[in-house]
Amino acid sequence: MPFEYVEIGACRCAFPPPCIRDDDRGLKRVSSPTTLVNRNNRKLDPVALAVQLHDQAVAYCGQGKLARARPLCLRSIKILESALGPKHPDVANVIHTLGTTYQLDDRHSDAEHLYLRALRIVENAARAEEVDSFHVQVLDSLAGLYRVQGRYTDAEPLYRRALALAEGAFGPDDIQLSQILNNLAVLYKYTARFAEASKLYHRALSITTKALGPKHSEVAAIYHNLGGLEAEAAEIKKRAHRIEADLETTDSPVAPDKPEIDPRYTRFRLVVRPSRIHRWGVFAGETIPADVQVIEYTGERVARQEGKRRSARELHYLFMVDKYWKLDGVVGGSGAEYINHSCEPNLFAEIKRGPRILLQ
Repeated sequence: MPFEYVEIGACRCAFPPPCIRDDDRGLKRVSSPTTLVNRNNRKLDPVALAVQLHDQAVAYCGQGKLARARPLCLRSIKILESALGPKHPDVANVIHTLGTTYQLDDRHSDAEHLYLRALRIVENAARAEEVDSFHVQVLDSLAGLYRVQGRYTDAEPLYRRALALAEGAFGPDDIQLSQILNNLAVLYKYTARFAEASKLYHRALSITTKALGPKHSEVAAIYHNLGGLEAEAAEIKKRAHRIEADLETTDSPVAPDKPEIDPRYTRFRLVVRPSRIHRWGVFAGETIPADVQVIEYTGERVARQEGKRRSARELHYLFMVDKYWKLDGVVGGSGAEYINHSCEPNLFAEIKRGPRILLQ
Protein backbone atom coordinates (compact mmCIF):
# COMPACT_ATOMS: atom_id res chain seq x y z
CA MET A 1 0.00 0.00 0.00
CA PRO A 2 1.56 3.34 -1.01
CA PHE A 3 2.44 5.82 1.72
CA GLU A 4 -0.05 8.68 2.04
CA TYR A 5 1.72 12.02 1.85
CA VAL A 6 0.94 14.25 4.82
CA GLU A 7 1.51 18.00 4.80
CA ILE A 8 3.86 19.29 7.47
CA GLY A 9 3.38 22.65 9.16
CA ALA A 10 5.78 24.67 11.26
CA CYS A 11 5.65 26.95 14.25
CA ARG A 12 8.54 29.29 14.99
CA CYS A 13 8.17 29.30 18.76
CA ALA A 14 8.78 26.65 21.39
CA PHE A 15 5.06 26.12 21.92
CA PRO A 16 2.33 26.90 19.38
CA PRO A 17 0.38 30.07 20.20
CA PRO A 18 -3.41 29.91 20.27
CA CYS A 19 -4.91 30.53 16.84
CA ILE A 20 -8.46 31.50 17.56
CA ARG A 21 -9.59 34.00 20.14
CA ASP A 22 -12.91 33.00 21.65
CA ASP A 23 -14.81 36.18 20.93
CA ASP A 24 -18.24 34.57 20.80
CA ARG A 25 -20.51 35.26 23.70
CA GLY A 26 -21.89 32.15 25.31
CA LEU A 27 -24.97 32.74 27.41
CA LYS A 28 -24.94 31.41 30.94
CA ARG A 29 -27.60 32.55 33.36
CA VAL A 30 -26.82 32.12 37.04
CA SER A 31 -29.65 30.12 38.52
CA SER A 32 -31.35 31.24 41.68
CA PRO A 33 -29.26 30.21 44.67
CA THR A 34 -32.32 28.74 46.37
CA THR A 35 -32.78 24.99 46.71
CA LEU A 36 -34.78 22.87 44.29
CA VAL A 37 -37.33 21.60 46.80
CA ASN A 38 -39.51 23.77 49.08
CA ARG A 39 -38.92 23.36 52.79
CA ASN A 40 -41.38 24.29 55.50
CA ASN A 41 -40.40 21.81 58.21
CA ARG A 42 -38.53 23.40 61.12
CA LYS A 43 -36.67 20.13 61.74
CA LEU A 44 -34.59 20.88 58.63
CA ASP A 45 -32.56 23.68 60.21
CA PRO A 46 -29.29 22.15 58.90
CA VAL A 47 -30.72 22.44 55.39
CA ALA A 48 -31.47 26.11 55.98
CA LEU A 49 -27.83 26.59 56.97
CA ALA A 50 -26.71 24.75 53.84
CA VAL A 51 -28.92 27.01 51.73
CA GLN A 52 -27.42 30.07 53.38
CA LEU A 53 -23.88 28.81 52.69
CA HIS A 54 -24.75 28.12 49.06
CA ASP A 55 -26.34 31.56 48.65
CA GLN A 56 -23.12 33.17 49.90
CA ALA A 57 -21.02 30.96 47.60
CA VAL A 58 -23.10 32.03 44.59
CA ALA A 59 -22.62 35.67 45.62
CA TYR A 60 -18.85 35.16 45.86
CA CYS A 61 -18.85 33.56 42.40
CA GLY A 62 -20.54 36.65 41.02
CA GLN A 63 -17.82 38.79 42.58
CA GLY A 64 -15.03 36.59 41.22
CA LYS A 65 -14.03 35.47 44.74
CA LEU A 66 -13.75 31.82 43.78
CA ALA A 67 -11.39 30.78 46.58
CA ARG A 68 -13.94 32.00 49.13
CA ALA A 69 -16.84 30.28 47.38
CA ARG A 70 -15.34 26.79 47.36
CA PRO A 71 -15.15 26.04 51.10
CA LEU A 72 -18.73 27.28 51.48
CA CYS A 73 -19.85 24.89 48.74
CA LEU A 74 -18.02 22.01 50.38
CA ARG A 75 -19.64 22.72 53.76
CA SER A 76 -23.05 23.01 52.13
CA ILE A 77 -22.60 19.72 50.27
CA LYS A 78 -21.57 17.90 53.45
CA ILE A 79 -24.62 19.19 55.34
CA LEU A 80 -27.05 18.38 52.52
CA GLU A 81 -25.64 14.89 52.02
CA SER A 82 -26.10 14.19 55.72
CA ALA A 83 -29.62 15.66 55.86
CA LEU A 84 -31.04 14.62 52.48
CA GLY A 85 -28.77 11.89 51.17
CA PRO A 86 -25.97 12.04 48.59
CA LYS A 87 -28.35 11.56 45.62
CA HIS A 88 -30.68 14.48 46.32
CA PRO A 89 -30.95 17.14 43.57
CA ASP A 90 -30.13 19.90 46.07
CA VAL A 91 -26.73 18.22 46.55
CA ALA A 92 -26.25 18.24 42.79
CA ASN A 93 -27.14 21.93 42.70
CA VAL A 94 -24.28 22.85 45.03
CA ILE A 95 -21.87 20.44 43.31
CA HIS A 96 -22.66 22.25 40.04
CA THR A 97 -21.83 25.60 41.62
CA LEU A 98 -18.55 24.16 42.90
CA GLY A 99 -17.79 22.94 39.37
CA THR A 100 -18.46 26.42 38.02
CA THR A 101 -15.83 27.88 40.36
CA TYR A 102 -13.25 25.50 38.90
CA GLN A 103 -14.26 26.21 35.31
CA LEU A 104 -13.93 29.95 35.92
CA ASP A 105 -10.41 29.21 37.21
CA ASP A 106 -9.60 27.16 34.06
CA ARG A 107 -9.30 23.99 36.12
CA HIS A 108 -11.18 22.03 33.51
CA SER A 109 -10.53 18.53 34.79
CA ASP A 110 -11.91 19.38 38.25
CA ALA A 111 -14.91 21.12 36.70
CA GLU A 112 -15.67 18.16 34.43
CA HIS A 113 -15.56 15.70 37.34
CA LEU A 114 -18.04 17.79 39.34
CA TYR A 115 -20.39 18.46 36.41
CA LEU A 116 -20.53 14.74 35.64
CA ARG A 117 -21.21 13.99 39.29
CA ALA A 118 -24.09 16.50 39.33
CA LEU A 119 -25.42 15.12 36.05
CA ARG A 120 -25.52 11.55 37.38
CA ILE A 121 -27.57 12.69 40.37
CA VAL A 122 -30.07 14.79 38.44
CA GLU A 123 -30.56 12.12 35.75
CA ASN A 124 -31.85 9.75 38.43
CA ALA A 125 -33.94 12.31 40.33
CA ALA A 126 -37.75 12.41 40.22
CA ARG A 127 -39.07 14.65 37.44
CA ALA A 128 -40.24 18.11 38.47
CA GLU A 129 -40.15 21.50 36.75
CA GLU A 130 -37.30 22.80 38.91
CA VAL A 131 -35.33 19.58 38.48
CA ASP A 132 -35.80 19.62 34.69
CA SER A 133 -34.63 23.22 34.56
CA PHE A 134 -31.52 22.36 36.55
CA HIS A 135 -30.93 19.26 34.41
CA VAL A 136 -30.85 21.51 31.32
CA GLN A 137 -28.39 23.82 33.07
CA VAL A 138 -25.98 21.01 33.97
CA LEU A 139 -26.03 19.65 30.41
CA ASP A 140 -25.34 23.15 29.08
CA SER A 141 -22.47 23.70 31.55
CA LEU A 142 -20.78 20.40 30.69
CA ALA A 143 -21.23 21.02 26.95
CA GLY A 144 -19.82 24.53 27.34
CA LEU A 145 -16.80 23.16 29.18
CA TYR A 146 -16.13 20.71 26.36
CA ARG A 147 -16.62 23.46 23.77
CA VAL A 148 -14.00 25.78 25.25
CA GLN A 149 -11.60 22.81 25.29
CA GLY A 150 -12.25 22.19 21.59
CA ARG A 151 -14.00 18.86 22.32
CA TYR A 152 -16.79 19.61 19.86
CA THR A 153 -17.86 16.01 19.25
CA ASP A 154 -18.38 15.59 23.01
CA ALA A 155 -20.20 18.91 23.38
CA GLU A 156 -22.75 18.67 20.56
CA PRO A 157 -24.79 15.68 21.85
CA LEU A 158 -25.02 17.31 25.28
CA TYR A 159 -26.37 20.53 23.77
CA ARG A 160 -28.87 18.48 21.77
CA ARG A 161 -29.99 16.60 24.88
CA ALA A 162 -30.44 19.90 26.72
CA LEU A 163 -32.43 21.33 23.82
CA ALA A 164 -34.73 18.30 23.59
CA LEU A 165 -35.30 18.28 27.36
CA ALA A 166 -36.07 22.01 27.48
CA GLU A 167 -38.46 21.84 24.52
CA GLY A 168 -40.28 18.86 25.99
CA ALA A 169 -40.53 20.30 29.50
CA PHE A 170 -41.14 23.99 28.81
CA GLY A 171 -42.27 24.34 25.20
CA PRO A 172 -40.57 25.60 22.01
CA ASP A 173 -40.59 29.30 22.97
CA ASP A 174 -39.34 29.19 26.56
CA ILE A 175 -36.49 31.55 27.41
CA GLN A 176 -34.34 28.63 28.61
CA LEU A 177 -34.10 27.43 25.01
CA SER A 178 -32.42 30.63 23.84
CA GLN A 179 -29.34 29.92 25.94
CA ILE A 180 -28.93 26.41 24.50
CA LEU A 181 -29.65 27.57 20.94
CA ASN A 182 -27.07 30.34 21.19
CA ASN A 183 -24.38 28.12 22.69
CA LEU A 184 -24.95 25.32 20.16
CA ALA A 185 -24.75 27.93 17.39
CA VAL A 186 -21.36 29.05 18.72
CA LEU A 187 -20.17 25.44 18.45
CA TYR A 188 -21.49 25.19 14.87
CA LYS A 189 -19.65 28.38 13.98
CA TYR A 190 -16.38 26.97 15.28
CA THR A 191 -16.90 23.85 13.15
CA ALA A 192 -17.74 25.95 10.04
CA ARG A 193 -21.39 24.83 9.97
CA PHE A 194 -22.51 28.37 9.26
CA ALA A 195 -25.99 27.70 7.85
CA GLU A 196 -26.97 25.62 10.90
CA ALA A 197 -25.50 28.22 13.26
CA SER A 198 -27.43 31.02 11.57
CA LYS A 199 -30.77 29.22 12.02
CA LEU A 200 -30.08 28.67 15.71
CA TYR A 201 -29.00 32.28 16.30
CA HIS A 202 -32.14 33.63 14.62
CA ARG A 203 -34.37 31.34 16.66
CA ALA A 204 -32.57 32.33 19.89
CA LEU A 205 -32.91 35.97 18.91
CA SER A 206 -36.65 35.65 18.36
CA ILE A 207 -37.24 33.90 21.70
CA THR A 208 -35.02 36.28 23.69
CA THR A 209 -36.43 39.46 22.13
CA LYS A 210 -39.98 38.30 22.83
CA ALA A 211 -39.20 37.32 26.42
CA LEU A 212 -36.80 40.07 27.52
CA GLY A 213 -37.37 42.93 25.11
CA PRO A 214 -35.27 44.25 22.20
CA LYS A 215 -32.86 46.24 24.37
CA HIS A 216 -31.77 43.49 26.73
CA SER A 217 -28.05 42.62 27.01
CA GLU A 218 -28.69 39.01 25.97
CA VAL A 219 -30.30 40.23 22.75
CA ALA A 220 -27.17 42.30 22.11
CA ALA A 221 -24.95 39.26 22.77
CA ILE A 222 -26.82 37.18 20.19
CA TYR A 223 -26.65 40.01 17.64
CA HIS A 224 -22.89 40.18 18.27
CA ASN A 225 -22.52 36.45 17.63
CA LEU A 226 -24.69 36.59 14.52
CA GLY A 227 -22.70 39.48 13.08
CA GLY A 228 -19.44 37.66 13.72
CA LEU A 229 -20.82 34.55 12.06
CA GLU A 230 -21.77 36.40 8.88
CA ALA A 231 -18.40 38.16 8.71
CA GLU A 232 -16.47 34.92 9.21
CA ALA A 233 -18.58 33.04 6.65
CA ALA A 234 -17.83 35.76 4.09
CA GLU A 235 -14.11 35.61 4.89
CA ILE A 236 -14.12 31.80 4.58
CA LYS A 237 -15.72 32.08 1.14
CA LYS A 238 -13.11 34.60 0.00
CA ARG A 239 -10.34 32.36 1.29
CA ALA A 240 -11.83 29.34 -0.49
CA HIS A 241 -11.99 31.22 -3.81
CA ARG A 242 -8.39 32.36 -3.35
CA ILE A 243 -7.20 28.81 -2.63
CA GLU A 244 -9.11 27.45 -5.64
CA ALA A 245 -7.49 30.06 -7.87
CA ASP A 246 -4.07 29.15 -6.46
CA LEU A 247 -4.71 25.46 -7.06
CA GLU A 248 -5.67 26.09 -10.67
CA THR A 249 -2.23 27.62 -11.14
CA THR A 250 -0.19 25.16 -9.10
CA ASP A 251 -1.99 22.07 -10.45
CA SER A 252 -1.43 23.11 -14.05
CA PRO A 253 1.04 20.81 -15.87
CA VAL A 254 2.52 23.87 -17.55
CA ALA A 255 2.88 25.91 -14.36
CA PRO A 256 6.29 27.62 -14.44
CA ASP A 257 9.00 27.09 -11.84
CA LYS A 258 7.43 24.24 -9.92
CA PRO A 259 9.40 24.16 -6.64
CA GLU A 260 11.36 21.21 -5.34
CA ILE A 261 13.15 20.15 -2.15
CA ASP A 262 16.94 20.38 -2.26
CA PRO A 263 18.05 16.90 -1.08
CA ARG A 264 21.27 18.31 0.38
CA TYR A 265 19.35 19.79 3.30
CA THR A 266 17.14 16.86 4.31
CA ARG A 267 17.51 13.11 4.78
CA PHE A 268 13.81 12.38 4.47
CA ARG A 269 11.56 11.99 1.46
CA LEU A 270 9.84 15.37 1.19
CA VAL A 271 7.98 16.78 -1.79
CA VAL A 272 6.42 20.13 -2.66
CA ARG A 273 2.81 19.87 -3.78
CA PRO A 274 -0.24 22.14 -4.11
CA SER A 275 -1.64 22.86 -0.65
CA ARG A 276 -5.17 23.51 0.54
CA ILE A 277 -3.70 25.92 3.08
CA HIS A 278 -1.88 28.26 0.70
CA ARG A 279 -0.49 27.65 -2.79
CA TRP A 280 2.40 25.22 -2.25
CA GLY A 281 3.08 23.05 0.79
CA VAL A 282 5.70 20.52 1.86
CA PHE A 283 4.53 16.94 2.33
CA ALA A 284 6.25 14.02 4.05
CA GLY A 285 6.50 10.92 1.92
CA GLU A 286 7.60 8.67 4.76
CA THR A 287 7.15 8.34 8.51
CA ILE A 288 9.40 10.80 10.34
CA PRO A 289 10.29 10.06 13.98
CA ALA A 290 9.93 12.69 16.67
CA ASP A 291 12.76 14.99 17.80
CA VAL A 292 14.89 14.72 14.67
CA GLN A 293 16.05 17.36 12.22
CA VAL A 294 13.80 17.26 9.17
CA ILE A 295 15.13 20.03 6.94
CA GLU A 296 17.25 23.17 7.13
CA TYR A 297 15.74 26.48 6.10
CA THR A 298 18.25 28.16 3.79
CA GLY A 299 18.31 31.40 1.86
CA GLU A 300 20.05 34.71 1.36
CA ARG A 301 20.81 36.56 4.58
CA VAL A 302 19.42 40.10 4.39
CA ALA A 303 19.48 43.00 6.85
CA ARG A 304 16.45 44.66 8.36
CA GLN A 305 15.92 47.41 5.78
CA GLU A 306 16.31 45.07 2.81
CA GLY A 307 14.01 42.56 4.49
CA LYS A 308 11.39 45.25 4.93
CA ARG A 309 11.63 46.14 1.26
CA ARG A 310 11.29 42.51 0.14
CA SER A 311 8.36 41.87 2.46
CA ALA A 312 6.31 44.28 0.36
CA ARG A 313 6.18 41.67 -2.42
CA GLU A 314 2.92 39.78 -2.82
CA LEU A 315 4.71 36.49 -2.15
CA HIS A 316 7.74 36.47 0.09
CA TYR A 317 9.57 33.80 2.08
CA LEU A 318 11.38 35.68 4.84
CA PHE A 319 12.32 33.92 8.06
CA MET A 320 13.34 36.20 10.93
CA VAL A 321 16.60 35.08 12.55
CA ASP A 322 16.84 37.92 15.07
CA LYS A 323 15.94 41.60 15.31
CA TYR A 324 18.37 42.50 12.53
CA TRP A 325 18.76 39.54 10.13
CA LYS A 326 16.36 37.51 8.01
CA LEU A 327 16.80 34.62 5.60
CA ASP A 328 15.12 35.03 2.21
CA GLY A 329 14.17 31.60 0.92
CA VAL A 330 13.55 32.93 -2.58
CA VAL A 331 17.32 33.06 -3.09
CA GLY A 332 19.04 29.74 -2.42
CA GLY A 333 16.11 28.22 -0.59
CA SER A 334 16.13 24.53 0.32
CA GLY A 335 12.40 24.15 -0.31
CA ALA A 336 11.63 24.59 3.38
CA GLU A 337 10.30 28.06 2.52
CA TYR A 338 7.16 26.34 1.18
CA ILE A 339 6.27 24.88 4.58
CA ASN A 340 3.07 26.59 5.69
CA HIS A 341 2.47 27.95 9.15
CA SER A 342 0.24 25.74 11.27
CA CYS A 343 -1.70 26.30 14.49
CA GLU A 344 -1.19 22.59 15.26
CA PRO A 345 2.37 22.20 14.00
CA ASN A 346 4.37 19.02 13.64
CA LEU A 347 7.61 20.99 13.13
CA PHE A 348 9.39 23.56 15.28
CA ALA A 349 12.24 25.86 14.36
CA GLU A 350 15.57 25.95 16.18
CA ILE A 351 18.03 28.74 15.39
CA LYS A 352 21.69 27.77 15.59
CA ARG A 353 24.89 29.78 15.25
CA GLY A 354 25.75 30.74 11.69
CA PRO A 355 22.88 31.50 11.61
CA ARG A 356 21.25 28.20 10.69
CA ILE A 357 17.54 27.48 10.99
CA LEU A 358 16.75 23.83 11.59
CA LEU A 359 13.20 22.51 11.44
CA GLN A 360 12.61 19.43 13.57
